[in-house]
Amino acid sequence: MSNSLLTKKAIAAAFKKVMETTAFEEIAVLDIAAACGISRRTFYYHFKDKYDLVQWIFQEEIIPDILAATTMDHWQEGSLSLCVYLQKNKEFYVDLLRSEGQNSLKEYLYTLTEKQVSLLITEVLDGKQISDEDLKFIIDYYYYAFIGILSVWAQQNMQTEPKLIVDRWETLVGKNLHDFVNQFSK
Repeated sequence: MSNSLLTKKAIAAAFKKVMETTAFEEIAVLDIAAACGISRRTFYYHFKDKYDLVQWIFQEEIIPDILAATTMDHWQEGSLSLCVYLQKNKEFYVDLLRSEGQNSLKEYLYTLTEKQVSLLITEVLDGKQISDEDLKFIIDYYYYAFIGILSVWAQQNMQTEPKLIVDRWETLVGKNLHDFVNQFSK
């Protein structure tokens, strides 16, 4: 493992430790650097800001598993992996899911949803076409439903079991995505 990757992992671990006692919005880069035993300059060498760090952690720890499972037959596995991961790290993510604005976790989840839904729609289209405007509408629909569910779950301290969340989500998504794509496709 490269020195850069080791440093990034150390910074991520320190950040998670700081989040155990301090709300995300109150954490400064200096707090993270101090907890890691590095300078602010070293932090900025690896990350643009704390939001970039959050995105890196999410990208490193869960995104590859989710995208690997994103097919119509297996997307539930990726969703379950995400919910289990969030619940295991709830002290970290409950606060982050409340955060709004540019570079927030919610913004990054939009990018993830966009990738997932695009992959699923491509599979469902089976050679048909859909306009960019309709594609964006479907992505937005699923993103806002998904982030709404995750946000409520986080507000309830992730008490509901991830499997139940995903089973409910599957009931809504499976048939609806096919119906939406068929309605919008040419």
